[in-house]
Amino acid sequence: MPNITLADAKAMAQRYLNTRASILKTQYSSDILPVNETFSKDDITSLINQTGCVSFRVYYAMKDDLSICAILTAVDNQGNDILVAGNTKVMEEGQRCPPNCPTNSLTS
Repeated sequence: MPNITLADAKAMAQRYLNTRASILKTQYSSDILPVNETFSKDDITSLINQTGCVSFRVYYAMKDDLSICAILTAVDNQGNDILVAGNTKVMEEGQRCPPNCPTNSLTS
């Protein structure tokens, strides 16, 4: 799963914040809100192996097509996102449900 740039992550998170109050109005498709997203173990390991990482944070963001997605960042022991130029791993592109829904899950 590809990482995204910090600029893309910021733009998507801001779009979500600016739009979230009206998301559930009828002009939006029910498919814009995922039930869940799945990320690979290798991607998560790469994220949390960044120097200084003690946890990770999930942001909710909005793509250009208005679908909501999760963006993951590493977090340091001060509770700050690790956003170091040239060394930042910001993760997006999880497998969205729908359409990629598990048959045995918290929601089934």
